[in-house]
Amino acid sequence: MARLHAALRHLEESGTPWDMLLLSYALPWRKLRPLDTYAGLGRVNGSHTRSAYVVHPRYRSELLRTFARAGDGLRSGMSSVQPPRSIYRQWAGDQVWKLRQATGAWYGLHPRGGIQGPSYSNIKGRFVRYTV
Repeated sequence: MARLHAALRHLEESGTPWDMLLLSYALPWRKLRPLDTYAGLGRVNGSHTRSAYVVHPRYRSELLRTFARAGDGLRSGMSSVQPPRSIYRQWAGDQVWKLRQATGAWYGLHPRGGIQGPSYSNIKGRFVRYTV
């Protein structure tokens, strides 16, 4: 918890614009662009796991709109003739937020604040161990 507080304090006090701080993410650290001013943070682009994150208050409505559009897309896609996997790739929440990462100021905490434990994946239809 101290690392999270220190990272948030750094972002605020340094004036670094930020939208999201991911505590856990599905990318190797080497794929994040580390901040020059703080060794424990890196810029995220392409993480699909939505396991734990802090949302900047001014960004909350943007993220909620993104998730609402994803929900609408999933509902309408399920009644279409598209194969389920293509619907997932286009509209699943952990996929649509990649678009926000490309245009927003998303950072990941390093080392990660946690990992996703072993669990059943509805998408894969089997038990998975992602460790992200």
